[in-house]
Amino acid sequence: MASNTTISSRYTPWAFSGCRFIGLAILSLILVSCASEPKTPKAPPVPRELSPQEFNLSQIRAYLDWGHTRIQSLKTDVNIRFADIDESAVASNAVLAYKYPHRLYLRGYSKYIPKIFLLVVRSERFWLHIPKDNVVITSTKDKLMRPTNVDLEINGFDILSALIPQPLGNVDSDEKTRKDNSYVINDYKKENENTWLVRTLWMDAASLDIVREDHFTREHILYLRIERSGFRDIRGWRVPEFITIERPLEQKSVVITLFDTEINTPLEEELFNFTPPPEAKVEEF
Repeated sequence: MASNTTISSRYTPWAFSGCRFIGLAILSLILVSCASEPKTPKAPPVPRELSPQEFNLSQIRAYLDWGHTRIQSLKTDVNIRFADIDESAVASNAVLAYKYPHRLYLRGYSKYIPKIFLLVVRSERFWLHIPKDNVVITSTKDKLMRPTNVDLEINGFDILSALIPQPLGNVDSDEKTRKDNSYVINDYKKENENTWLVRTLWMDAASLDIVREDHFTREHILYLRIERSGFRDIRGWRVPEFITIERPLEQKSVVITLFDTEINTPLEEELFNFTPPPEAKVEEF
């Protein structure tokens, strides 16, 4: 852009050339910097100048909506510890991948077995392939919400809910309270003129991390509890290091530890497609 500033006669030609050289060098550095750094996502719609006590439910709703769509993909190494509550646990390593909005890939492995299990979630259905038993277990999200009927060590929908906090439901509510250092929020959903409590969230009032969720059936039975801790900043988003998933009535517990987490890196769509092997026995859960 041309400048309207008049150059004084006391500036010699060599001085002017030097200034122009310096200016071009600075511009080059800026262009290189802009090209090498990823685009900075838009700031959350929660006014950060407010103190935590002043956040209202509308601002928290907007913040959760923003965060849910911001993470388009995630991949990480995980350690999964399976346990019946209050009993000894069995651990497994796994590779985990997530793609917005409802896709999950989880491949468990050991030092000697490259694939202990393969779990794929796509939209409202999941598949769990266990090669050793030559079996594929499949089901829908609605069926796996039913407590006491679910005797499944690893539930893909539970992991999906725990990995990426979901936005608040479609019912406006004033049920937000402050308890110690957390907001406690009741999240409702409306279906066919019936309104029911889907979950209760505990949100850290300072960081806005969702540290706990209790999920309920339409009959108001607690069927799922999620706890998150060890949050880290990864590319501007808070990601937990530890996730605990409990099914209280079935006395099932899964503890997931995340390592080397990457956000918004390209993932092939093919990863989340699954066709049961021809020789495998398919069981509808």
